[in-house]
Amino acid sequence: MRSESDLDTSTGGGDARTQPDRGPRWVTWARRAGVVVLFLVVPFAVGRQAMHGVPVYQLDGAFQTASGLFRLADGELPGRDFFPYLGIGPVFLLFPLFLAAGADLTASVFSSYAVTQLVFQTVVGVLAMLFFPRRSGRAFLVGAGIAAVVAALGMFRPEVYTWFDGLIGIAAIPGNSLRPIRAAAPYLLTMVAFLLLRGGWTIRRAAVLGGAAGLVMAVWSNDYGLASGGLILVLTSILVLVRGWTPRWQGLVALWAGAAGGFIGAGFLATAGGFVPLLRYNLVDVRGDQFWYFGPWSPADRIYSIGDLYRSMANEGALPALLVLVVVLVLAVLRPTVERALVLFLGGAVLAGGVAATIGGHTGGYYWSFVLWGWLVGALLVARLAIWGVRRLDRQVAPPRAARRAVAAVAVATLAASGAAAVYEARATGGDLARAGGVYIPELGGLVPPDFLDQVEEVDGVDDVVEEYSGLAGALNGPTEALSVDSVIAALGDERTAFADFMQRPHELVVTASPSIIWTTWGIGANWWFYRELFRAYAPETSSPLTVNWRPATPRAWPGVPCEVDGGAIRLSTPELGMYEVDLRYEGPGRGSRSFTMVENNLSVASSAQGFQALDPGADRQRFPVIVRDTGAGNRTLALKDVSNTTNPVTRLVSCTASRVLFPTESDARAVYGSFFSGPVDLTDANWDRGISRLAAGFFVYYTPMNWEDLSTARSVRFADGQVRRIVDVQQAGDYINVALSGAPLDPATTGAPNQISYLP
Repeated sequence: MRSESDLDTSTGGGDARTQPDRGPRWVTWARRAGVVVLFLVVPFAVGRQAMHGVPVYQLDGAFQTASGLFRLADGELPGRDFFPYLGIGPVFLLFPLFLAAGADLTASVFSSYAVTQLVFQTVVGVLAMLFFPRRSGRAFLVGAGIAAVVAALGMFRPEVYTWFDGLIGIAAIPGNSLRPIRAAAPYLLTMVAFLLLRGGWTIRRAAVLGGAAGLVMAVWSNDYGLASGGLILVLTSILVLVRGWTPRWQGLVALWAGAAGGFIGAGFLATAGGFVPLLRYNLVDVRGDQFWYFGPWSPADRIYSIGDLYRSMANEGALPALLVLVVVLVLAVLRPTVERALVLFLGGAVLAGGVAATIGGHTGGYYWSFVLWGWLVGALLVARLAIWGVRRLDRQVAPPRAARRAVAAVAVATLAASGAAAVYEARATGGDLARAGGVYIPELGGLVPPDFLDQVEEVDGVDDVVEEYSGLAGALNGPTEALSVDSVIAALGDERTAFADFMQRPHELVVTASPSIIWTTWGIGANWWFYRELFRAYAPETSSPLTVNWRPATPRAWPGVPCEVDGGAIRLSTPELGMYEVDLRYEGPGRGSRSFTMVENNLSVASSAQGFQALDPGADRQRFPVIVRDTGAGNRTLALKDVSNTTNPVTRLVSCTASRVLFPTESDARAVYGSFFSGPVDLTDANWDRGISRLAAGFFVYYTPMNWEDLSTARSVRFADGQVRRIVDVQQAGDYINVALSGAPLDPATTGAPNQISYLP
């Protein structure tokens, strides 16, 4: 078997234009220099620019990436010793560059940015190669070169990353969870399949391709690994049957047997025998929790039907790419060539990856790789047809050799200039950060902003540190070996129980995200098993603009208060303002269910939760916190709402008990988390200063039904400095409530977050 070009532009073997023209030696060396620029200089510069500054944002995906790399560097293996939330393959792919760059936190940043840039170039290059298979090497270099120039331009002009509705930025920047690298799985498989299938169909080639597919299925991330490996096996089998490749049945047996061997062999080898626990974590713990645990939580953000799936694709601009996929499918059916089949495979694989993530979790940016594929394939189809049309109009027209050399020289010069400019900008970035006051920390490998130096000093050298999100402590001291995951949000399924048990004993230091981060409102409720220990037996102090450090304190008993189940709601006695804990027993729809119930806690406001948090559908008991800003005549009714595709209730309430949350005497939690209990939103921008209006007398709080009820019935408010202001107007503004007051503008220093506000009747 030999593959055929989908739009053959050659005129026969005797036409000199189809013969390679290597030109003089300097052209050969220029091409080689271009390759170096493509695959080394620009990605190196992109990574180098990113690694000057040490990540400090507690929720930054750089820490999530680094934790797996630190584990590998310490000799730990996935499955056996820890569970990488991003999959084995992406972490292994970064590991060599991570070691070469120094194996510290900024080395992780460098490797993730450099490899992401390489992947971006590979994506464009592979598609160009498939559209111009007779000059596949040159086509790959041209496509990858364009991506390299775009990246170099983005280093100077960051607005480049906003092109095409931000698609360039998503494809060329690692983001919080290495999405571009995770989406590279089908492109890596395509390169293997292209090299193998163009050379003929043999039992050995079939086994190698099957083994590669099995390897990707075993070690890559949940979303793209299984979809890519499975689809390449199916499409290759169809090609064998449709094109009549021989040996047919022996080849298919070798293909699928190789896949089984690759899956089992790679899985057990990469994990040193811990493959089964890793599969259980990925397919049971993660899959079982991600649908209800992560937001957004409205029914519109969940997929229950084909119509929902269509709507999600339309909302994310994926319908044009779907049309391109149909065109490619028609072309592949009319003339099933290797190249067309692989273009179809790429589109199908990235679509399947996006669909898997959307159905398994929620809507929100998972089709980006499919949209990128659609844009690139559409552009390449136009370019291919244009070239074909020109050749058809005048088959005798051929560009002079000198012109071709000039074009090559310009291309190489452009790449070289891009590489040089990228290197210059990477070096300049370090100077900019230093002039802004950044201090170089050798253990981290980069510059730390002045506001975070105290946090570095606080956590450095402390052996017993627990972090809500893997952060600076883990980067300085190494991951917590007693745990298999490095952040609370990765403690899903059985790992949540193990982490909760770990929190039962006192720890020298616990680090959490700052209350100024809106996701903290979700984290406290969703991970109450973690936070209840902190509020009960630790004292917090703000250690940086984005972190809170907790140290052991004398635990306080929490007095019980009445609580009862009243039909489809919970009645909670609230004799005082503050925080309460409800211990709810219920019958949910079951683990793995695609329906769940949310309960009102007047706290969780991230991702438009509006004061509700999800109940684990697979549990029969769950504790959760409730914030009470107004006693409501001594009791509050907590509402429930279902996220489901049915109108029938999905959860039956059985009973409840409750307690009033009292902080240790040494704890200043009430002040640190004042914006949650009774203060304005802790936000400062052009219009607001710590939640206080800069332009007029007023403040704003998060919108929740309970907050709206309290403010709608209040007539005035009292601030922490004693002044009382009359409420003039209360308006809902999306996820917030704006409160206009009488009198002159307020002083944010005495009235802004975390200062308290009392509502007066």
